[in-house]
Amino acid sequence: MEIFIKNRIRGKHQFQFFMHGFVEASIKLGFKAKREVGKGGRLQKYETKLCRGLMQMTGWLWHKLMVKDKALLVTSRGQNLFSSVFPYYRYKVIPMIWDVWPGYWETLYADLRLLQCDIVFVTVRQMAEKLKADLGIKAYWIPEGIDLGDYCPGNDLFQRSIDVYELGRQKQEYNVVVENVLQTGGVKSLVRNEYATDGSLLKLAYPTAESLLRHLPEMKIIVSFPQCDTHPENAGNLETLTQRYWEAMLSRCLIVGRAPKELTDLIGYNPVIDVDWKAPEDQLTNILSHIADYQEYVNKNYTIALKYASWDNRIKQVRSILVSEGYNGFYNDQSAL
Repeated sequence: MEIFIKNRIRGKHQFQFFMHGFVEASIKLGFKAKREVGKGGRLQKYETKLCRGLMQMTGWLWHKLMVKDKALLVTSRGQNLFSSVFPYYRYKVIPMIWDVWPGYWETLYADLRLLQCDIVFVTVRQMAEKLKADLGIKAYWIPEGIDLGDYCPGNDLFQRSIDVYELGRQKQEYNVVVENVLQTGGVKSLVRNEYATDGSLLKLAYPTAESLLRHLPEMKIIVSFPQCDTHPENAGNLETLTQRYWEAMLSRCLIVGRAPKELTDLIGYNPVIDVDWKAPEDQLTNILSHIADYQEYVNKNYTIALKYASWDNRIKQVRSILVSEGYNGFYNDQSAL
């Protein structure tokens, strides 16, 4: 069966590009691309709604009309898989899914059933097991990766200009710790994104990908916790590796917070300095006072990230799985890009 991937085109100054990195690596390693169609305008929303209605009404008849010898690998968030497939509904759909939080499960399950997906890739290991149990489909965990070429190792820690960057959603208890140490002078420079109390983003410290990548090598410490620690009401008990850990490691920043088990299992050790909740302010002050002592640690993290973080590794894993499932039509036709 011939297999394609739905392309994603990076917009100018686009900040969130983790799915684009997966697609770009897939194309580089031999997937033939189907062009991205539509950007969520009224026409696409109307046509998507119409296709959903037709598929629900016609059921088996719709799937009789499917293209039998073509499959489409589609990147999507958990809450909008159906719209992400647009307009390739007659292809056999193989999703690669991010953001599978409990609030999206009902929609995700409905979309997987409607599209009759029997293979799914997902970035959350616990969710892969849940999909197998709940839907009886073949679900594979593909850890989140990154484009190595986007990141710079920067200067050694003692030469850097910014003490702390709270990257990603903030754990409120530690946000208070950082503020207190800032007030006492232990932290001299602090950068953070702004979030609402429910974890939704209000303002990025660095609003473009270019500005984030330029400034990451200036950071001594990046504070990072899994979302199940910062906003369990959104994440439930799902603990997953996200790209910000790779961003920090590839920029040779020291990570303070907590590492998701997916990360420690993948690389075989803990690359994060766990918060000492008995004396967190003293700990942070002491780390910054002796930041050069952590240089070998971040050097190791950088070397390990070069080995494990690349999307190329994941694409080879995806391709191997698909070949074992009978999908052998891989080739790269530049005319399709």
